[in-house]
Amino acid sequence: MISIIIPIYNAEQYLDSCIRSLVHQISYDDQIILVNDGSKDGSYDICCRYSNEYQNVILVNQKNQGVIIARKSGLSKVNNPYVWFVDADDFVERDAINEIKNKIKLYEPDILWFDYLRYDKENKYKKELSHFLFDKILNKSEIRKSIIPKMLYFDGFYDFGIEPSLWNKVIKKKFLVKAYRSVPHGIFLGEDGLILYQCVMEADTIYRFDKALYIYRETTGSVTQNRERQLFEQNKLLFSYWEKLMGDFFKDIANRRQFECYKMYLNWFAVEDNFIKIFMSKIHFIDKIKQLNKLKIKYKTSMNDSKLKISYWSNLTIPQFVKVFLLNRGNIISLYIIWRIGNYRSLKRK
Repeated sequence: MISIIIPIYNAEQYLDSCIRSLVHQISYDDQIILVNDGSKDGSYDICCRYSNEYQNVILVNQKNQGVIIARKSGLSKVNNPYVWFVDADDFVERDAINEIKNKIKLYEPDILWFDYLRYDKENKYKKELSHFLFDKILNKSEIRKSIIPKMLYFDGFYDFGIEPSLWNKVIKKKFLVKAYRSVPHGIFLGEDGLILYQCVMEADTIYRFDKALYIYRETTGSVTQNRERQLFEQNKLLFSYWEKLMGDFFKDIANRRQFECYKMYLNWFAVEDNFIKIFMSKIHFIDKIKQLNKLKIKYKTSMNDSKLKISYWSNLTIPQFVKVFLLNRGNIISLYIIWRIGNYRSLKRK
């Protein structure tokens, strides 16, 4: 009934616990598809051990091509109607698969969406709450009315309506195959959102239930925490694909507003990433100012010089309001000063 795809790259530290949390729950008609994406550590050996021991654990071994290609390779091996992407450094609750199967049998949704726990470096668990707390099946009309208008931006700076992660959703294969067919391979930031939101817009039914089945492990090795440096270039590629994909969607003013908020949020990641580089560099103060002025140009270019009305945002705290206000004006130097004051001690420890 379910095919679980695990893209793997240099994940030997946590891979065994990830697979072990799943393999004892699956039945004869389920699959675990391990996609070793050119790992250079002991990940391949761990994959071989499980694929040799369990008949429905399948190993795909390939050269390193990134998570999008790895997932597509896994999809090509799927023989079940539902797919669950699991990250190699995470794990799942003991009865997760049984819970998922029960909901699928009851409701047959196009997308099954559940909560997750965050597992930090101090071995503490924290449940991450969704803004949508319903426990029911939604039809197409309800999805369009309640979910889509808030999926990219809910409130604050920054809460998504639907968090752009695939690992706490189980999705029908047919939607994923269609979504992955045209996604550029060079995207590494925001690719989950690209896939997920396409599926949401295509789905006729979504079942959301308030139970944490997935454990997201905070690690220094994760893709999102070790971001590459060319983030503005990545954002440009991501935004252009969004425009191409969702042209009709953005004709609606409310949808255009949430997309502009989303763009500012991702560009803030790029700005902050550059702040860290500038702070840690040994260059002279005057040269740092020059770098910040170049950063201002990059930011404004990525935002197409657009300014977002403050009415686009909701429930901003005072610090969030200041951040949005300064970003909107492109006042990068003032932002850097505020950011440096707030982060000085933690950055010095690095």
